[in-house]
Amino acid sequence: MSTSTERRLPLSPANLVICTVMVVVAVATAAVGHWQQAIVVAVGAVATVVMVRRARRPGASDVERVDAFEYRDERDRAIARDGLAAVGATALALTAVEYVVVLVMRPGLAPWSLGQLLALAAVWMVANRVAARRR
Repeated sequence: MSTSTERRLPLSPANLVICTVMVVVAVATAAVGHWQQAIVVAVGAVATVVMVRRARRPGASDVERVDAFEYRDERDRAIARDGLAAVGATALALTAVEYVVVLVMRPGLAPWSLGQLLALAAVWMVANRVAARRR
């Protein structure tokens, strides 16, 4: 990202999308009367903006930048890639456990949980193929 863009935008485009979605979710949640959840999401949006602003400081650590999706160089991207790979593997495993729990406890919701599990597995398989082609 160019220096002029960094001065112009307080958030990267990715973080702008994330924060916008969080604000929309907070407003929608409040609109249906779930105030506690709306407040939690709104606080999360504010915390995200604060974290991103800290990560954009010249002296920010690599971990601060990676945690905030504010990568400056290939090293930051490599750290993020490794971290997100662990998150993805954990999400896939937890979703498999969730599917079994939902199947036992709330069978009517099992198709939704199975859909999530299959979607994650499909994304994983596609991502593996893309990554293999790049190497």
